[in-house]
Order: sequence, then structure tokens, then C-alpha cells
Amino acid sequence: MPQSGARKKGAGWVPNMLEHMDDHWWRNRVWTGSKLKYLPSEDFRRNWMITFIREPFAVVNRHYIGVKNMMWFNDYPHHRHDWPCSRRVIEESLAGVPADEREAMICGDARRLYKL
Repeated sequence: MPQSGARKKGAGWVPNMLEHMDDHWWRNRVWTGSKLKYLPSEDFRRNWMITFIREPFAVVNRHYIGVKNMMWFNDYPHHRHDWPCSRRVIEESLAGVPADEREAMICGDARRLYKL
């Protein structure tokens, strides 16, 4: 059982959550009097970023999550970090991903978010 304050890590859970949020909104929008201008998944893609380390499922489903919403991270010095093998892990994790999407997830999205 998760402890109080526990949070999900990574990005693999996002596609399922987005699907369920949209479905729940659709089923309940009338009786709740929802005034949302966008689907919950659209609000996520407009306002949220998600980080991932080594998650093949998330990378395969990157278009459903939103490439511009994903940032690879290392988590050094915590136990999940991949240093000093970060470059190898990136290559393995993003094998077959087009160069523009790789660049976005590795550094471009963070650069845009933090205005670097």
C-alpha cells in the first residue's frame, strides 16, 4: 500500500490515466454541469510535463502522451540513476525514435520549459 504522499514515477501510467480522465469526463459532463473548455487529456498536453528514465512502454506510446510533454531524466544521485552510463541508456531507450523527437525528449522540452 502506498504511503501518504507517495507519487507515481515515470511516464508509463500516463496513457491509461488520460484515457480514463477523458472517458470519465465524457460520461459525467452533463450531470456535473462541466464547464471545461478542453478534454482533460488536452489540458494535460497543454499544461503538464512528465519525466522518464528507462521506460520502453512510455517511449512506444510517446505520441499518446505527447512528445513535447516528455523529458528524459537521470535522477542522479538517487538509486535509479544511470550515471555514468547515461548515454548508453539513452541510446537503448530511444532506439528507433526519430532524431527530432529524441532531441525534444532528451533536452529540447526541458530547454523550452525552463527557458534555457
